[in-house]
Amino acid sequence: MLRGYKWYLKGMFPIPIMIVLFLLFTFFEIILPKYEIDGILSFFIFPLYIFFGVLHIIRPKDLTIMELSLIRDWLSIPISKFLALLTWILPFILLETGIMYYKHLTWLLLPLLILSINSIILGLLFSLLNNKEASMILLISFYFLIPIGISILVGTLESLNVKSNLLIQFLTYYLDTLAGEDYYKSHLFTLSLLDFLPYILVLDILFFFIYIITFIRGDYK
Repeated sequence: MLRGYKWYLKGMFPIPIMIVLFLLFTFFEIILPKYEIDGILSFFIFPLYIFFGVLHIIRPKDLTIMELSLIRDWLSIPISKFLALLTWILPFILLETGIMYYKHLTWLLLPLLILSINSIILGLLFSLLNNKEASMILLISFYFLIPIGISILVGTLESLNVKSNLLIQFLTYYLDTLAGEDYYKSHLFTLSLLDFLPYILVLDILFFFIYIITFIRGDYK
């Protein structure tokens, strides 16, 4: 498994790009007022960072077959992709932890951790397509477009003095956890992240096993 992990880490941290991204993120979050940070983190900074990480582990079918012949372990490849994405997100989490302590926004840490796990799991599922173009469409939809759409829906319901139902709240906490907790603090949601957390974790575990089983039973033989 270590061999597969090293394989997927290869080229994952291009130093010039990492420096530019981290400087950009830090600049935006330091100069912005506190009440705007969760918004730019939800809709721009986090999705952009996780998007680049997931793109790295999406491989076409012929390359996956070659990787199987090199690594020679069916289970190592999906597990190694998961571990590589966890490694990719770790520097970002550390950076954000420092910024949040500096800005006194530590309540965002748990939502950010949960959002990271959710996004990694979804990215792994989309990587099963073995088609970068199709995977990119799904990634852009679930990382960028759907969270923005949910935000518009929640805002529309608020203007009509209508409370968001449990399904909308759950989808928000799963796809845009940071915004969900912000809506709860603003009394737009009736339940907090902690109320939904057991269900979110169960769904993540289910999706992860679906990912593993689907990959192992894939048509690579």
